Amino acid sequence: MDKYGLLLSVLFVTLSWGCMRTFAQNTTNPTTTLPGNTTELTTKTTNETTTSTPTETNIMAATTADITTIVANTTLPATTTVPPVSPNETVIPLPDAVNSSGCRDSQLCAAEPPDCDPSKASSCFFLGAKLIGGNNFEFALSGQSDGYVAASVLSANGKDVTYVCANSNNKLKFFGAIKENETLTLTSLRVTSVKGKVNGTTIQCTFLATVPDPLDLPRRARRATGVTMSVSTGSFNATSETLGTPTPVIRAEVVDLAQPNTTVVNTITTTPTPVTTPNTTLASTPNTTLASTPNTTLASTPNTTLASTPNTTLASTPNTTLASTPNTTLAPPVTSFASTIAALQAIISNTSCGTEKLCAAKPTSCNPAAGGTCSFLSVKQKSGQRYSFEISGQSTGYIGSLLSIDTTWGNNDSAYLCANNNGRVTFITALYDGTQLNLSPLNVTSGSEAGRVEGSTIQCTFESTLPDTNTRAADYAVAVINGTYDIRSGALGLPSILFNTSILNLTNVANSSPGLVPHQQSLLHGLLLSAGVLSLTILTGH
Repeated sequence: MDKYGLLLSVLFVTLSWGCMRTFAQNTTNPTTTLPGNTTELTTKTTNETTTSTPTETNIMAATTADITTIVANTTLPATTTVPPVSPNETVIPLPDAVNSSGCRDSQLCAAEPPDCDPSKASSCFFLGAKLIGGNNFEFALSGQSDGYVAASVLSANGKDVTYVCANSNNKLKFFGAIKENETLTLTSLRVTSVKGKVNGTTIQCTFLATVPDPLDLPRRARRATGVTMSVSTGSFNATSETLGTPTPVIRAEVVDLAQPNTTVVNTITTTPTPVTTPNTTLASTPNTTLASTPNTTLASTPNTTLASTPNTTLASTPNTTLASTPNTTLAPPVTSFASTIAALQAIISNTSCGTEKLCAAKPTSCNPAAGGTCSFLSVKQKSGQRYSFEISGQSTGYIGSLLSIDTTWGNNDSAYLCANNNGRVTFITALYDGTQLNLSPLNVTSGSEAGRVEGSTIQCTFESTLPDTNTRAADYAVAVINGTYDIRSGALGLPSILFNTSILNLTNVANSSPGLVPHQQSLLHGLLLSAGVLSLTILTGH
């Protein structure tokens, strides 16, 4: 048993020594993996001198080579690039109204007027841009138009990438376009997730777009920096899907579209420069043109006098001159031709019609305080020839009233106009010659003007001193009109008469009451009716 025990002891020691050598080899230069996929090699040192066999040396060398190869071939993952969106201009309903929440926090915003909140029932223009990832932005657009509103967010070589949201029979239609020289050319753009809605003249839409658009600008640097943001409006033919010439209402330079905390300044001047004509009378110098009064010029058009039509005087139309009434002047209080006025606090209504004020309306049941699309005018004598006026009607440009001493419209009739200037009212006075409205000062009490815009409804009030007529001091025909208005140039479109009356005594409030409109057929209507009767008589031989 002793020699068997000795043999087992020798065998155990031999096996133990072999296991220890194998463990030492396999634990040399261990590999430790650190966070961030970075591999670090830790070399173990020892003061012991180990004599290895050739086989062990080969194993060690092979192990070290394998570890070195692994480290050399280990790379960090590449940064993921967000691709541009795929074009898809399909429009789905916009569930909620566009709003200004997140401005200067998560989205960059441009608005006119600056305090515009598109979620409220008011007339204003708004564009928001929010970075989603890469060069992809979510845009929110809102504005008022009978045709379309559009956003242009990049300018390159005179070409603007433009996103158009149009009113197509009260449904939203989306178009991608390139704007060059104020002309829109339809094209495919990197746009998707289009949502929109139309409510009256208010158009709102949201969409996801890649800026700059790689389909149009393949060679530009792919960053949304140095961007020109703009919002414009224009007409739209739903049948031919033709886009009219865009009229800009917002234009601003933006350093970086991805920085929401940026102050955006609208560089478009929207209000015509007002001018005044202090102490100037038209009655003091008979047959003198308006140009004879020094320094009476339209500031919006340099060096252009009111006598832009040579030799045309206010006395050129008999019985319609302001000079026919001695000592009646246009001196103060007189408003300028065009000026932004105070906000109207109370909504115009037909209360007191027939008892305190004379009223005319279409339809006859119109109460402007109840909403709806109707046209309304009231006149109330304040004292002498001074009268207060109320006007309410539908327009995206201007509404107004004409006063005539006869029933033939266009004999230099006095025109009082209230124009929608980006949600505010600009009050304008002019004379209507039958072909156009010519800016002219009228005797309006300074500070009496006030107005409001809500959607396509414009309401305004003012006071004016009227000249005596040849019959009675208060005998006038009145009309309510509307037309287009260019907020950039102040140009007024040809007026459309919504309704007109016969000659009325403005002091006799019993001439009308709610529901009663003293309406006169237009001259053209009468002529056509007469011609029809005459033709029928000739054909029948009677």
